[in-house]
Amino acid sequence: KMESIGTLTGGIAHDFNNILGIIIGNAELALDGVPETDPARHNVQEIKTASLRAKDVVRQLLNFSRKTRIEQIPVDVNAVVMESMKLIRPSIPKHIRVKESIRKEKNIILGNSTQIQQVIINLCTNAVHAMDETGGTLEIEVCPSPEACLPGDLCPADLGGRDYIALQVRDTGSGMPADILEKIFDPYFTTKVMGKGTGMGLAVVQG
Repeated sequence: KMESIGTLTGGIAHDFNNILGIIIGNAELALDGVPETDPARHNVQEIKTASLRAKDVVRQLLNFSRKTRIEQIPVDVNAVVMESMKLIRPSIPKHIRVKESIRKEKNIILGNSTQIQQVIINLCTNAVHAMDETGGTLEIEVCPSPEACLPGDLCPADLGGRDYIALQVRDTGSGMPADILEKIFDPYFTTKVMGKGTGMGLAVVQG
């Protein structure tokens, strides 16, 4: 099953990459023709930035389909979180309050910024869906150590003598019954209506 998913992913990612090339190319041409003083220049720049991020996601999908090792480099998680929230804020309804608890000092880890951004966006999207009708609060927090902010039952007992940070996404949505919680990381399992979920979001987060 996973081999079939990998083959399908590789084909879709290749086609999507071609479409992104057209979007990025046209965005760059538009930037050349829009003066610095024009407010539209910022919007076009955001399109280009988001498209380049999407290109990184495509690269991750291709890595997944080809089972290649993903490069890890020093990454400031604070910066990735702030950039991710800037990207998704416009899609969050006004009746959902967003709270960011991010300390000023850098939190550097060995990782991959695109993968971290995928985790953040998928978790926040799920949180927003959980509060779509009732409203509520979405909170994202970065802590310099798991012990500093995770409840005792969520903090791993043995971290192997290595240093970690904690990235936490919370929402005031309705939650899930136990029988659904057991399946949330299964590929293609979703409780959302058609058009709202693919069932791959939390599988990507777990990966």
